[in-house]
Amino acid sequence: MSLKPLMVLFAVVLSSCSNKAGFTSNHQVKKEKASSDISSPETPVREEKRSVQVSSLEETSVDLTKVFPQFKFASVKTRNASVDWIKFSDDAPFSVLVKPDLNVIGTKAMVEFEIFGQEFVDYKINVEVSVKGPNVLAQSCDFQPLPVVGDVKPELMWHWKGYETDDKLMRFATTYSSPVVGDLDGNGEIEIVSIASQIFPLYRYSQENAVLVVLSAKDGSVLWNSHKDAGMFVESSTTPAIADLDGDGYAEIITNKLNINTAVTPRTISRELMIIDYKTKAPKYPNVPGFLCGPDCMPAVADLDQDGKFEIVIGNMIVSHEGKVVATLSTNSAYETIPNRNTASIAELVAQSEGLEIVANGSQVFSAKGTLLWKGECKGFSAVADLDKDSQPELVCIGGGKVYRYESDGQLMWVNDLPQDKTRNPIDPSRFRGGAPNLGNFDNDDALEIGTAGGDFYVVYNHDGSIVWQTATKDRSSHSTGSTVFDFNGDGKVEVAYNDEEQLRIYDGGTGTILFEVPNYSGTLWEYPVVANIDETDSVEIIVSAPGSGANDAQQGGVKVFRDPSNKWASSRKVWNQYSYYPSIVTEDLKSPKDVPSTASGFRVNTQDSLKLPPKVSAPDLVMQSSFAPLLDTAGKSVDGLVVVTNRGLLASTEDWEIQITAAKVSENSLVKLDTIAGSVVNSADFKLFAIKYSFEEPMSAVSVQIVPKIGVEFRECSDRNNTTN
Repeated sequence: MSLKPLMVLFAVVLSSCSNKAGFTSNHQVKKEKASSDISSPETPVREEKRSVQVSSLEETSVDLTKVFPQFKFASVKTRNASVDWIKFSDDAPFSVLVKPDLNVIGTKAMVEFEIFGQEFVDYKINVEVSVKGPNVLAQSCDFQPLPVVGDVKPELMWHWKGYETDDKLMRFATTYSSPVVGDLDGNGEIEIVSIASQIFPLYRYSQENAVLVVLSAKDGSVLWNSHKDAGMFVESSTTPAIADLDGDGYAEIITNKLNINTAVTPRTISRELMIIDYKTKAPKYPNVPGFLCGPDCMPAVADLDQDGKFEIVIGNMIVSHEGKVVATLSTNSAYETIPNRNTASIAELVAQSEGLEIVANGSQVFSAKGTLLWKGECKGFSAVADLDKDSQPELVCIGGGKVYRYESDGQLMWVNDLPQDKTRNPIDPSRFRGGAPNLGNFDNDDALEIGTAGGDFYVVYNHDGSIVWQTATKDRSSHSTGSTVFDFNGDGKVEVAYNDEEQLRIYDGGTGTILFEVPNYSGTLWEYPVVANIDETDSVEIIVSAPGSGANDAQQGGVKVFRDPSNKWASSRKVWNQYSYYPSIVTEDLKSPKDVPSTASGFRVNTQDSLKLPPKVSAPDLVMQSSFAPLLDTAGKSVDGLVVVTNRGLLASTEDWEIQITAAKVSENSLVKLDTIAGSVVNSADFKLFAIKYSFEEPMSAVSVQIVPKIGVEFRECSDRNNTTN
């Protein structure tokens, strides 16, 4: 389309006290005669002149009986008006209806009456009508500022670099498990629990003895070291769980102990459940030996039977809050271990089953009493949520390089291969895994999405299996790390925190755009970043393992915490208690919740507090008011008219706005942006006048004129619902 501007866009600023705006009209003379002439040459004629002021864009009735209350009128002889925006009515013979347009502001018009009067006096009356701008009634109104939140540009808060024995012979800094977060002793201060295996002289991550440490969330200082302070080792590659099992105000730390027999070749390994009372810093119950669980077995804690007391699920065992085995997950043939990643998700999945369900090792679904309900083919990581918002939860499992979605009764809805880089050799199918699923609202629609990491890409799926986005990563060593989502900057759209072999990154949840990245070397086992509010500020922090590399580099390894340097990120809970984490499965003080845990918001998504809104402030209120005449001509080939922007607020506006003019093509039913006009200051109860004039080569069906903020700025006004002409 060829656009031909015919006149320069302009704005006229008029007086803020009495001015208003109106439309163009052609001047003409109107004359009307009375039905009878009863005067005589002898009747005295009294000439009177008055001035009245009217506002444009308004219909005003000027009643001569009120303008001249001392006169007594009988009937009208003649009446004339010099302009066509002044009308007469036979129903009100002594009145005129004045309806001035915008472009006659500041002008004057004459109305002449010859009137037969009573008491033998006739009148010749001239009324001078002057036009002021539109009346702008300024009112007090409030603007709600958006929360002031930080950019997604975190800085390192502290770095715990591992534990070195006093004899310098061993350094424990390889943290392949995810950290967990909570107030272990009930003093209101948050602790971080992490497990570190040897980075020197060994560099092993699985089936090795390791050190469990409790760190101060404030600065990363060590509050307790299981080896140094108690002579205890734990399994290296499991993520511990924390919960107040006995309700005494102190948490228990649930993890695994290895029994390694080196007297035989190859060595043999057995596992025991270890429950450490943080009050006494010692194992609380006799260890539970002999559970069926492969390497990297991780405990999950929940109130399975809804009796107010936690149970522990680890391997094929259900253990009470007192450390006693209460059930096994059916028989050994029903419970199936996998070579790695023996985990369980606990959630309400099967409505017909009493209590919560246990999803073990991917898609083996058991009741709260350990009875097998159904079993899918997927072996790997699992998560439960109502993906499509149909009030029925679904099970997502990721394993064998595939993503599976099951209905709550076990029906397989779809299965997709995780994408691979086609320029590289395919990943060995026998060892291709896939990272733990992250279920959340990535793109701020009505449904949840599935985020996961493979060997070459981080990928987000819709609930129907279609791909939302994918972005290249580097993780061919294990291709099974996890991720976390959170809306850090409080703009209503989540971000994704993920660490591959080399970088900690934060992605835009809707597009996959990298918002932040920083080197953080990792062997990428099963770990993922944790998001929680761990200090005295309202802003969340990111807690991430930093396994380091095989080199004994003093600057690598351990745990890192990142924060918003301005402490303006959104707030959240102060707890993240286990690998299979749902916010509703544990309270802030690490106790069992009264309500049935909900998976509505997703899996591995920490509950986000409502953002604290700043106080409302007084503000301008710009109003776009179009002219009475249509802007577009009947053929749709040109636009010619005036618009007025008024300010009904008590404060003057800034200059951070503009007028945007668009037209709709008849042929394509599409919008065409014509132009923008720069805005400027509009005082309270004042206005500015704008003229537009265009012609088109093809017809347009409509023209819209709208007040919009300048790109990249926040324009404060009370309401934007009155900012357009249509």
